[in-house]
Amino acid sequence: MTVIPFPTLYENALQVGAQQHARFAREHYLACAKDPGEALYAAIGDASLVGGYLALVAEAVGLEYLRGPEDGAASLLGWGLLRAAPTLLPRAPAARRTHLLAMLWNLGEAVLREPAWINSYATAMVHAVDDLEKLPEHLVATLDPVLRPRPVSRWQGPFTVEVLDPRALVEDFLPGPMHLAAPTVVCVHDRRREGSQMGVLVPAEGGRRLVGPVPCLGTAHREPAVPTVSVDARGLQVEGRSVALPFLAAPHQSLAALGGFVVASAVDSQRLWVVNAP
Repeated sequence: MTVIPFPTLYENALQVGAQQHARFAREHYLACAKDPGEALYAAIGDASLVGGYLALVAEAVGLEYLRGPEDGAASLLGWGLLRAAPTLLPRAPAARRTHLLAMLWNLGEAVLREPAWINSYATAMVHAVDDLEKLPEHLVATLDPVLRPRPVSRWQGPFTVEVLDPRALVEDFLPGPMHLAAPTVVCVHDRRREGSQMGVLVPAEGGRRLVGPVPCLGTAHREPAVPTVSVDARGLQVEGRSVALPFLAAPHQSLAALGGFVVASAVDSQRLWVVNAP
């Protein structure tokens, strides 16, 4: 049986990609395909599967989904092709590998069509997956709580307050302007650095999660009748009620959502205060 060397597989996929896509960037293909492809070929020795893998990477480059190794952390598709395929496909039974490779492409491309915050959140949370068979179940469990809408709050309380610290994710992040990206998702911009954002997810069943760093999660979501809130040294005032915010002495920004939560920041702190009123 003739063994097809990796350079031949690599060049074949490059040529097809360049022929099929006017914007195909050879340097992006080199940056994305060579090392992961060689690692996958060394691990499984299956020229047919690796050829298919390289064709998918070439397709992703041609569609401008991938530009370099850093995209392995920028999208679910990037994670799937550049990180998961070389490391997790070899662990799967040989008979399942083609199916799982196609699944990585289909799920990754589908998420790219969703609002930006979904892709960012899914990508940030997917690194715990060590078995590709469990990836669909993991995505459902991860996304379902934050996609489920919160009921409109009457702001009657009881109120709870949680203080979040972005420094665990981005050491020098300083919260600035905020906007809703979805009913349960707030995009917080770094006030000192353009292009640096953090996501705050406040799901319907309670609990908050910081996700970051992320691209801006989008501004398409609008809520026409959010309550009027104000924050001062006494705390938060909302709908005629006052809520103490511990250690927040110099308010900077605040944002309220119809689902019954407020996110606030301080002039002199990297922390974020989340007030919940289900």
